[in-house]
Amino acid sequence: MDNVFRGNKYEVKVLRDYLLGKKKTAKDLFNDFLTDEVDKGNFKYKIHKSILNFSPPVNLEIALQRDSAVCTRCFENVWF
Repeated sequence: MDNVFRGNKYEVKVLRDYLLGKKKTAKDLFNDFLTDEVDKGNFKYKIHKSILNFSPPVNLEIALQRDSAVCTRCFENVWF
């Protein structure tokens, strides 16, 4: 549990209390997120040109879908 919310126990408690109050599991929350955001095209991965390490430096905004392939480095940025 130490790596959840980067070890912030207060944020873990807030999420736990929310899930218990709504009688939802983490899987329910993730499925709601997929339906409400990803399936509607609202979930985007943004990269600013100041942190890219390839040329030419550009801003990127990539809409992620349920079946989007995401590299390990980007996965960590998207979900953590």
